[in-house]
Amino acid sequence: MAADILLYQATHVPVGEDQTQHLELSRDIAERFNRIFGDLFPEPKQLIFEDSLYQCNRVMSLNDGLKKMSKSDKSAKACINLIDDAEIIRLKIRKAKTDSLGAITYDPNRRPELANLLRIYAAIEGLPARKVHQLF
Repeated sequence: MAADILLYQATHVPVGEDQTQHLELSRDIAERFNRIFGDLFPEPKQLIFEDSLYQCNRVMSLNDGLKKMSKSDKSAKACINLIDDAEIIRLKIRKAKTDSLGAITYDPNRRPELANLLRIYAAIEGLPARKVHQLF
């Protein structure tokens, strides 16, 4: 994971609480490499999914809002890869599991899949997840 972060020169990385050590290693390598050879790698920062009402330090699967996102999932549609282009990401988001209630509300306990999509959007836009549903 650290090699992928550095290879693609990621500046912000959405990682869960169980993956922070990879980000710290990436940051340490980038810092040391830049000190020796000049500024070649950005020092990646953690993209945090947080909300004052609900805290979720994991990026959840696009197929199951109760499981964490993993590239080892059987379905390639369950995660967003660093090398996915904009159209593939758009398709994965469109096909992500939600529910049939017909309204957009942020309720992680009753609607985990929709809450996951709202958290992803909120993290990208730098907004609180519990307020993102008001935009739609």
